[in-house]
Amino acid sequence: MATRQAEQSAILDEAAAFVKPGGTLIYITCSILPEENDDQAMAFLARHSGFLPADITAHWQAATTAPMPTSLATAAGGITLTPHRTQTDGFYFIALTRNE
Repeated sequence: MATRQAEQSAILDEAAAFVKPGGTLIYITCSILPEENDDQAMAFLARHSGFLPADITAHWQAATTAPMPTSLATAAGGITLTPHRTQTDGFYFIALTRNE
């Protein structure tokens, strides 16, 4: 798992260089593991002070017609979908906006 986490961290750091001010970096995994999801997002935000989590509710509403269930929101400002909660495979999504 450490190898995968290092790869994810490197991908996020590299992608950050391509996001213009006001732009959004979308991080998505096919995982429900906090180490690959919220932990990665929070570590990224600690390394890149020019980024903030975007309003996840707005992204949800833009993609669906249903209101976002609050139980899907994560501590870092993302969404986790699980077989138990949403009858889907495991997925994680967070939108990170560059504010500088």
